[in-house]
Amino acid sequence: MEKIIVIFIALLIPMHYLGRALFYIDLSLIVLFFIYLVLKNKINIFKLIDKFMISIFLFYLIALLINIINPTEDYHYNIRLLYSLPVILIILNYMFIESNISEVNFLLFQKVLFYLVSFISIIVFFSYILDINIIYSIKKMEYIDTFEHYLFHSKQNIFAILIAFFLYYYLKNKSIVNLILLIFIYLGTEASHGRTAMVTIIIGTITYVFINAFGKKIQNYKKIILLLIILVSSLIFILINDNKLFDLDLLTSGRYNGWLLNVDLILKDNTIFGYGIQGAMQLKEKGLLLFKHPHNLYIETLFSLGLIGFLSLCILTSIFFIDILKSNNLYSKNIAITTFAAVFINVQAIGGIWGFASMLITISVLYIAYHKRKVK
Repeated sequence: MEKIIVIFIALLIPMHYLGRALFYIDLSLIVLFFIYLVLKNKINIFKLIDKFMISIFLFYLIALLINIINPTEDYHYNIRLLYSLPVILIILNYMFIESNISEVNFLLFQKVLFYLVSFISIIVFFSYILDINIIYSIKKMEYIDTFEHYLFHSKQNIFAILIAFFLYYYLKNKSIVNLILLIFIYLGTEASHGRTAMVTIIIGTITYVFINAFGKKIQNYKKIILLLIILVSSLIFILINDNKLFDLDLLTSGRYNGWLLNVDLILKDNTIFGYGIQGAMQLKEKGLLLFKHPHNLYIETLFSLGLIGFLSLCILTSIFFIDILKSNNLYSKNIAITTFAAVFINVQAIGGIWGFASMLITISVLYIAYHKRKVK
């Protein structure tokens, strides 16, 4: 039963890529199978609650409480994520941390995920080469003879933040076939022309390779400095492409100027409690902003929840990142650091803080990556 649940967990991300209905069906099956497992094995789910879950829950609870001051949205949509996150994280905790076969489950999760994502990437790549939208042709049951890159941008970002898992699986299972499949994951990202996804997967790869090669030889503080140098250097290299030195608006597809507008408004008014969860959408309708949400989790949190919400998110991020750096277990510490780095780069594209599917997947990936450093 555990293996079945793990397979459905691995399917969750590709299902999100292929369609919203498939994602919800898969998520429902995961919960139903886990309930059966709990009843059969008499699992005490309260023992599966840890500080990661509590911290995430408290952040979203704070977000809802702050929004009472500036109510801008029906609460039922937001509360759905609030009660769904603990459920999925409890399931992940049992499958990948507390189970007697947690390591077997983790390897199965990586294997299924690696092959499914590489298969989808092959389809995306050849869709790009042939200029045929194969995936949407199948979904709509009609021939679509044009490959539209923008349809894959946001979905490809989820694949990009998983780069540490793909690299880890390949390095543990080296073969010509797996190397080709890994290359197609990169080619699929390139074919989507999603700038954020491309930056994420490149920097994620550099970070993973660096930690894998030098993690045992340097102290933590040196590691942090060198990682920052690599990340900054990589960003500068990207920025100087086509002689567009530090053209942040070009790099972020016009979002940078939007961020400036959001920050400028929040510094002038509603600085403490923000403009509410959907405040940006209302101001965009009035012509005061460029986007209905800032396309950056940190900017969005600052704008929606003010300094209180922003500081809460920064503290939450810092606690877990520092906790990872303190770990001496390099077994899969590189997965944790690389995934955190990839998500941090990807925050401008993974959706709003209340985006149900995108945030559920992103936080779940972070949870698995965060805890894997503890497993021997």
